Amino acid sequence: DYVAWSATQQAEILMQNNDLVFVGYGVIAPEYAWDDYKGVDVKGKTIVMLINDPPLPDPVDPTRLDAKMFKGDAMTYYGRWTYKFEMAAKLGAAAAIIVHEAKPAAYPYSVVMNSWSRENFSINDGPNKNFPPIPAWIHLDRAKQLFSASNLDFDAMKKAALSKDFRPVALKSKMNMK
Repeated sequence: DYVAWSATQQAEILMQNNDLVFVGYGVIAPEYAWDDYKGVDVKGKTIVMLINDPPLPDPVDPTRLDAKMFKGDAMTYYGRWTYKFEMAAKLGAAAAIIVHEAKPAAYPYSVVMNSWSRENFSINDGPNKNFPPIPAWIHLDRAKQLFSASNLDFDAMKKAALSKDFRPVALKSKMNMK
């Protein structure tokens, strides 16, 4: 259903009644006039975000991606999972959950599970000391259930996140993790 871990040098991390906030693609890209956070304070919260760059259709040919926005078919650093976790940490999020979708990711959820659900060894504070205390991935089916429990339609929220006007949405769920 999900994979969560921590690379911090703490013996224990405890989260109780942590608010969840959907932040679209989790991107702040000034050169594209794009900000999925819109100044919303996510400090100490768990953010939920979509994988990759926002796939924006070309206004001239909607069957293609807009090459002027996030380089069209080429993924920018904003679409990388490392960027998303780094931004979450920079904004003070306690945890960050990326919704895994096999087609946009170009790999199945089993890759996430095989990479992060076993022992991992790191040198010097883990894979990236700039990750939030708890980085995580969630299976698409479980993400849809999470949104449904908040009376939200995942597909509608994903579509809304394709607009520069998108604003973060609080989910009616809490996260508890130890």
